[in-house]
Amino acid sequence: CDEPDAIRAASGKMVLVDKLLRKVLKAQDKILIFSQFTMVLDLLEEFCHGRGWAVERLDGGTSLRARQEAMDRFNGGTG
Repeated sequence: CDEPDAIRAASGKMVLVDKLLRKVLKAQDKILIFSQFTMVLDLLEEFCHGRGWAVERLDGGTSLRARQEAMDRFNGGTG
């Protein structure tokens, strides 16, 4: 069993997140997920990387410059 499937199976909410992300990504849309908990961001980031999906993470530890570069990449700019 690969790791994203194990994470997905461990939580009904992750089953829903997986379904929603697949649907939105299939439509080639972008997704923003907000959380006040870095542990949730850790889990989502690991899950998305395991699925081979690109992730830009911004949290309280992200420097201003890195934050702007990540926003530029997300928005399709040059960074």
